[in-house]
Amino acid sequence: MGSTLVIGIGNELRGDDAAGIVAARRLAEVQPEVRLLTVHQLTADMAIGLGDHDIVLFVDADIDATEVDCRPVGPSFDRITYDPHHLTPGHLLAIAQALGEPPPRYAFEVGLPACSFEHGDPLSQVAASGVESMLRRVADLFESASARA
Repeated sequence: MGSTLVIGIGNELRGDDAAGIVAARRLAEVQPEVRLLTVHQLTADMAIGLGDHDIVLFVDADIDATEVDCRPVGPSFDRITYDPHHLTPGHLLAIAQALGEPPPRYAFEVGLPACSFEHGDPLSQVAASGVESMLRRVADLFESASARA
């Protein structure tokens, strides 16, 4: 497997909103070769260098998810905005493409189940279970990507 970038998205002060960051850090612990980036939200400048990696994972809490949702993502030119509250992984890949950046070989959005976003709350059991499930799913994903390489 080539280089992997894991982008954990969230806010560690708001309960389950931290799930993306917690999951990304845990993944970096068990897969120390990955490059880790933790952010509150996606910003357009993050598009630069995405193609330097074979695999890019965007990991975030998803209030609508009932289980870990790991899906391929490609460039999306639909309603690109530079408002970071509305910038998606697909938009980031589209910005990279528009800048002439090579795409990563694989890009995935990973949505983690979440239910509580109150200030100061720890991860709920729902989110904590999602983090553990994500670690297993991503291990399988890496194994599959390595087999195809």
